[in-house]
Amino acid sequence: NVDRYDLYIYSEDDIYVTEDNIRAFARISAVLAHNEIAGFMRYEVAEDGTRHLPDVHGRFHWRPESVRHRGEFTIAEYTNEHAGFFVLTNPQLRHAMASGCFVREPYEGRYEMLESAATEIYVNYRLRRVVCISHLEQFLIHHMPSRYIGKLGVPLSVVEEQIDALRAIHTGSVPATTLCEVEPKMLQIRCGKRYDETPSLELLRTVSPRARTILSIGYGFGATE
Repeated sequence: NVDRYDLYIYSEDDIYVTEDNIRAFARISAVLAHNEIAGFMRYEVAEDGTRHLPDVHGRFHWRPESVRHRGEFTIAEYTNEHAGFFVLTNPQLRHAMASGCFVREPYEGRYEMLESAATEIYVNYRLRRVVCISHLEQFLIHHMPSRYIGKLGVPLSVVEEQIDALRAIHTGSVPATTLCEVEPKMLQIRCGKRYDETPSLELLRTVSPRARTILSIGYGFGATE
């Protein structure tokens, strides 16, 4: 079917995708670099109506140096390429097929086996997944089971704060630097530094309520602090 269509869509069976999502992908694809693919981020809805992004967890984080302007869009790279869904243009699909390893046996590596099916297109074909942070709403897709709330992910409001920092990087008011490299060299996901760790009550009990200045080394997104 490679000669029959302009767009090719991969999706797991529990994701609600709208026509607006697809049209947004088509618009931004017209201005992206040849090796950039517009990615989507899943959200779930809690009982109180707040949205949570389950793919923002663990060792995954924004790459501050990746913020770029493409036409009317601002993009950045988030290190978790898995969303259970992606869209490819015809040239991008042809690029993947020309690699010679487009069809391969199931495997585990940077991601577990099931996630590898949805991330293979980025991991092995030198295609960069970018997220449109200037029009994020158009690139959010609904993971309908909401099975990860309270287990994985953060509220959308937390991600919006992170995007505010990325916008500041884009305007030059905040430097695009990383203090240290925390990504492990090995592929197993359990070896990575967690950015969204749960605050340790045992640790907090050791801090005197009279303390005014505390040095914290190796913290994540600041919940303990």
